[in-house]
Amino acid sequence: MGHLLEPAVATRFLALTGLYAADGPGTLRHPERPWIANLDRVTEEDGQPGVVELKTRSSYALNDWLDETPIDVQIQVQWYLAVTGWQFAYTACLIGGQRTIVHRIQRDEQMIADLMAIAAEFWGFETKTGTPRSLEVFAGWLPPQGSTEGDQFPFLIVRPRTGTAT
Repeated sequence: MGHLLEPAVATRFLALTGLYAADGPGTLRHPERPWIANLDRVTEEDGQPGVVELKTRSSYALNDWLDETPIDVQIQVQWYLAVTGWQFAYTACLIGGQRTIVHRIQRDEQMIADLMAIAAEFWGFETKTGTPRSLEVFAGWLPPQGSTEGDQFPFLIVRPRTGTAT
């Protein structure tokens, strides 16, 4: 439902800030790493580009948005700032279909460094050299727990390779 309401939230963002929120540019990639971002919208402030992240939440989430953007959305936005290299973002949230709350978020270099380290570890990059580690991939089919039938479910395990290659 959130995607359907994005144009309405973008219109409210314009009304509240005076800043136009252009459609997102599609999938963006970090220039040095395989990290990607899909921005909802982009804006411009003092000649500089910025992210606009649009959200919709029920009225029960109002208190989560009153003082600042909730941490999960802050993390998402900081990731987008890391990928784009931009310095700021806005979040605009339509609460309960009636109230729109906008917050401006400045780039946080420490959070971005933490996110990059987590992503590098997750994707198996050697943190000192920045090169990908070798990965082992295991795939197969497993029966459901307690099943005596022929049903099977796929599984995939990816982990850093241990030992030396022969």
